[in-house]
Amino acid sequence: MKSLTLAAVVAARLALAACGGHASATPPAASPSLHPAATATAVALTCKQQGAQWKAEHRRTIRKFEHVLVPFQSGSVTSAQADALTVASQAMLAAPLPACADPKGYYMQVMANMATAGQAASGGGTLSELGALTPMENALTASNELGAEMEQTIGSSKI
Repeated sequence: MKSLTLAAVVAARLALAACGGHASATPPAASPSLHPAATATAVALTCKQQGAQWKAEHRRTIRKFEHVLVPFQSGSVTSAQADALTVASQAMLAAPLPACADPKGYYMQVMANMATAGQAASGGGTLSELGALTPMENALTASNELGAEMEQTIGSSKI
């Protein structure tokens, strides 16, 4: 079925992008100097470092999202699997990519469309899978845009 094939493409693309997210708003402080007059200064993180920090902070959420994508790659999807995609996508929405890596917000579009696709497919059966097709196509388009954007912002399509 086309919707499941499309889901597999989206899933593969998202896995390549490592499903990035939001870094801490406060950069870590530098080690203070041994000189008493010196004060600690903030060290700015590069965008790639912010992405790596986000990835470490959200490792469990990313793994869960990647895990729920597997059934969409392999064939027929149950209502429970579609519901799991919705929940995992919503969790990923709560962890957006650092703004420097995704200034146009493509990641949020991908995750919102994945959540919508999960909701559409949760009814089970062919009609529900067909209902998930448009949000999956939209997620794929946004995912491709995200990859191109990240090539420009961090020099790589993955974090």
